[in-house]
Amino acid sequence: MNRYSHLVILCIWCLGVTLSPVTAQIPVCGIVDDLQYPVDTVESQTFARGFDDFGLFRARFNGLHVGFDLAFRQYGASVYAIARGRVTYSDVEGWDTEGGVVVIEHTFPNGEIYYSVYGHMMESDQVVFPAVDRCVEQGEVIGLITDPSLSAPHLHYEIRDFLPDRGGPGYTNSNPLAQGWSHPLEFTHRWQLRLSPMWIADLTLQVAPTLPPQGRDPIAIATGSAVEVIRSDNTPLWRIDTSAAVIGLAMLADGRVIVQSLNNQISVVNAGRYEAAWRIADTVHPLILIGETVIVMSLDGTITAYRLDGTLLWSTPNVGRGVALSHSHEAILRVVETGGNYLWQVFSITGEVLHEAQFLTRPWIAPVPNDPGWWVIEGNSLSYAAPGIQIAIADLPFRLGEQPSLTLDAAGNSYLYLDDPAQTLLALDGAGQVRWQIRYPLGIVAAEPLLATDGCVLYALDGDGHLRAFAAGDGRLLNEALIYAGGDRNRMLSARVLRVEGDQLTVSTGFLSVFTLSASAFAQNPADCLIGRIN
Repeated sequence: MNRYSHLVILCIWCLGVTLSPVTAQIPVCGIVDDLQYPVDTVESQTFARGFDDFGLFRARFNGLHVGFDLAFRQYGASVYAIARGRVTYSDVEGWDTEGGVVVIEHTFPNGEIYYSVYGHMMESDQVVFPAVDRCVEQGEVIGLITDPSLSAPHLHYEIRDFLPDRGGPGYTNSNPLAQGWSHPLEFTHRWQLRLSPMWIADLTLQVAPTLPPQGRDPIAIATGSAVEVIRSDNTPLWRIDTSAAVIGLAMLADGRVIVQSLNNQISVVNAGRYEAAWRIADTVHPLILIGETVIVMSLDGTITAYRLDGTLLWSTPNVGRGVALSHSHEAILRVVETGGNYLWQVFSITGEVLHEAQFLTRPWIAPVPNDPGWWVIEGNSLSYAAPGIQIAIADLPFRLGEQPSLTLDAAGNSYLYLDDPAQTLLALDGAGQVRWQIRYPLGIVAAEPLLATDGCVLYALDGDGHLRAFAAGDGRLLNEALIYAGGDRNRMLSARVLRVEGDQLTVSTGFLSVFTLSASAFAQNPADCLIGRIN
């Protein structure tokens, strides 16, 4: 054998050493590229009635439920593998009188491994459980729903990252999200987004927030009376527990967090330590933060401004019941009810009254992007208000309902969900003329959709978790996606987030995940949209 032959053999051996570990890491049964539900009727029979028993305490079992029960009273219905994977447990008597169990291992593109668990199942002459170590494909029938002895026929469905070779306990004594279980339906929708071209990043929490998360990285999360700050990779930084529910939350660029509690206390927290804390008058209105000035409105309509050390800067007179507090750039707006009418007042950052007006009915307001003013709708009148001025724009051919939604773009166009019987969504130009009008496909949850726009696409997020993109120019539907929003027991509409900045769309249904999506990919890049986009 010559030197050349030795060299070839050496190279082949080196390649084998280099490549074999990589080859060994490729799962025999493939990598997940899509997820589906394990039964046919999840959306129509589960979402519609708001049922969600994940994490629910059941006294009969003395624990918190670690799965999601689906397809009640559908004895004999097919159960499908949610994605391709390898069977790691399969036993028709896995839960004795409660039926059989199948567990499937799934490897995801980022290398993470999760196990899907299907309980309360049976076999038939046509359907048998897949054998352990067998590969299954998405949509393959792996069993049939049976009738467990302790409840009506249904499928017990779990997602977890441990326990591949057992049916599992079904219940646990503390938060299952902290022990390796995932919420099955939230997990399905999260990975459907992660596997799509629109996904950029997401943050998944162990407890659903009660207020919109604040900041980007790190991020402040309020849950009941607790505030936690975490990095975008889920690394916890610090946590505090206040003595009352948190109703206001803001985050400074330097990482300090402003916390407003229902016991009328404002706190400034830095790296988990209190820098300042002070008492305020009775209020249920969330604070606003302009620069390093904290502004709150009491129940009697008084506005008070503080430095971050709690020093009082100024306070307005008490003129009536506080209704709304907003800000646009460095102007502050309050709406108070007084004598059966509504008083609108605009203040400077130093507390000087810049403008005021009286309304017979409650006005609906939206700050104008990159502008010191607001769009105001009162009754059927549209006007523009800014410090020192108020300009009537138009009389509108409609009236708003009780839960309207309003947003504006930088070109002066406004977009409104009217909350009328027709569920009208429409666009107005700067003169108040209707540009287009459609019926918004509102879901079961009767809550106004959040609206946001980049001047090219109108984004809407409703209470059911449906995220939609409409062409801002003519209202045509460009795309839609469904993000799990929780059930009646754990849904938190006040924590929803919808924000568009450049090509980044930040979305949270108020449940366990906050998503960063590509706005253009979600809107599917219509050519006319790319030309007209206003950043």
